[in-house]
Amino acid sequence: MALMNRCPFCMGSLPLNAVTCEHCKFGVTPGTCYACKKQNAPAAGVCAYCGGKYLIVDESGLNAAVKKKKEPAPPPVKEPPKPAAERPKPAVETPDPVAEQPKPASLSPQTTPSRALPKGFEKLTDELNEATGFPVAARCLADAAEMALIPAGKFSMGALDEEGARDEHPCHVVSLEAFYIDKRQVSVAQFRKFCAATKREMREQPPWSGDAYPVVNVNWYDATAYCEWARKSLPTEAEWEKAARSGIEATYSFGENEREIGDYTWYAANSKQQAHPSGEKKPNNYGLHEMPGNVLEWCLDGYGENYYEITPEADPRGSDSAIVIVCRGAAWDLDGDYARCAKRGFRQPDARRDNLGFRCVSSFLTPLEKA
Repeated sequence: MALMNRCPFCMGSLPLNAVTCEHCKFGVTPGTCYACKKQNAPAAGVCAYCGGKYLIVDESGLNAAVKKKKEPAPPPVKEPPKPAAERPKPAVETPDPVAEQPKPASLSPQTTPSRALPKGFEKLTDELNEATGFPVAARCLADAAEMALIPAGKFSMGALDEEGARDEHPCHVVSLEAFYIDKRQVSVAQFRKFCAATKREMREQPPWSGDAYPVVNVNWYDATAYCEWARKSLPTEAEWEKAARSGIEATYSFGENEREIGDYTWYAANSKQQAHPSGEKKPNNYGLHEMPGNVLEWCLDGYGENYYEITPEADPRGSDSAIVIVCRGAAWDLDGDYARCAKRGFRQPDARRDNLGFRCVSSFLTPLEKA
């Protein structure tokens, strides 16, 4: 197990095999999780409660009491003998300028250091994610999109054995760092602003569309150009599915009850054969609207039918030999099966459809211990 050499609170240097930061003087107990501060040592340094990482000082001494090295006592100072005739003068208290200075408050284990967002983003709340120090909600200034923070950790990607298509198997564990994702699909008004700023052609929208509707008739190149302008990117397929699952292991982002699909998405059974303004349906547990559908969404990855058989656990990025691109979610003209979190789809990268749009992510986050 690698030795950590950063204090999780002030990010100062932490000498190897030591548990006290030389900057903030905070003592860290071996086996303590940065995020939830629980003594929860097994599972190879990953907290079973929050997915945070332990500060592991010595595997043989996990959760052992911290032993402080005794400092040697200073030698006694001998005062010179006073003359017999000299009478002792009354002691005059001299203020100690060092002692009188207020000491900085020590950072408690429950305090999360706040970190500034990169240029082009602003916080929407003072509530912080404990593992990263970033706010749980932010706004992209380029397109004014509200974004939700998806916490780091592992999740099960793909369909269970008894459901889904062949390309949704095998179900496998994926590990991702934290990232932000748009709460709503990119709208017509947002895409028009991008076109005006970049002198790009605005794609024609369907008769039923309007400024608040998700933009459609955009291909993968249009979507990636928009993301670059807004200093964001398209989500990887793994990021999209984790955001859609919203922290629960179920068929749909809201659970297992198929009757609730219409509460969270527009699809063939309730759409009246058109898309609808973004944000009208209930959000999932992460605050994301129409994640199961309204229009399909472009992803960053190339599609591979058998990719799940060879995918890495950490941050998978799709097939390197793909000639088509992953698209996810349901749409106003598709049935409820497409609202399943594991459902996969693909299109040619130059395809433009009136049921295909996108949303963006920002993946600049790093855990505090890696900052």
